[in-house]
Amino acid sequence: MKSAETYYQKAIAAKYPDPEAIVRLADVLKSQGKYPEAITEYQNFKKLAPSDPRGDKGVKSSELAQQWKDSPGRYKIENMALINSKESDFSPTYSDKKYNTLVFTSTREGVNQKQDITTGQNHSKMYETKLDKNGKWSTPVILAGAVSSAFNDGAAAVSKKGDFMLMTRCPEIKSQKSGCQLYMAKKQGSGWAEPVKLPFNIDSVQFGHPALSADGKTVYFVSRMKGGFGGADIWKTVYDAKGNSWSLPINLGPQINGSNDEMYPYVSDDSKTLYFSSNSHPGMGGLDIFKS
Repeated sequence: MKSAETYYQKAIAAKYPDPEAIVRLADVLKSQGKYPEAITEYQNFKKLAPSDPRGDKGVKSSELAQQWKDSPGRYKIENMALINSKESDFSPTYSDKKYNTLVFTSTREGVNQKQDITTGQNHSKMYETKLDKNGKWSTPVILAGAVSSAFNDGAAAVSKKGDFMLMTRCPEIKSQKSGCQLYMAKKQGSGWAEPVKLPFNIDSVQFGHPALSADGKTVYFVSRMKGGFGGADIWKTVYDAKGNSWSLPINLGPQINGSNDEMYPYVSDDSKTLYFSSNSHPGMGGLDIFKS
């Protein structure tokens, strides 16, 4: 973000004609917590593009962010140092009813792990850690079975019974556009059976980040398929376990989905609250957590 700030400033100083440079400078300033400077740039953008809603939205969100920063919330955030690594660790999901087993995704160094041809980072894999009687998490181990492939695997959701998992897998095919896809894997002994791709996936479109309702019937997920409101949207589908079938995906609509990205949904056990990440709604900068 710091480098982006420098180069947007250089572009503007060099009289770059498109006001897009100004709003992007404002965005990276906000993402760094530089709210007064961000407000100035959003106001500059408004003068050049008065009909673009990003100017007003940016000013409002920066003012709100400053208020939130000055008034800390009631939740204390702590680093899960025992299970985190120097690489990316994300998308945690409980895999048992007692909340004693956690499955998460990581790009840490693993067994026979190759690098992503796009990012140069390690491929992501799913790991499992268990909570002991003293409240300490065990050293994470890679998930056994066919859910670990030569590609990026992760961002999963495990059913309450622990009998099946929904996961994201991102195939890599040279000289061919192929998006991440949603798969289902069923429990097989102490491991997992070969994942099966869900039928509504489209190979050239990105799908991922599944979340399960407590009864295992409604699946919320993220996709960039047509019919959305811009960027990545959150959709839902209903699973019929008896018929092993899926309903056609339904977009959650403009109340949830905005012009940018909505990602990483999670639904509460009573199915009454949806949590998700977004950079469309007014926030503090970048992807923030929202609930509906």
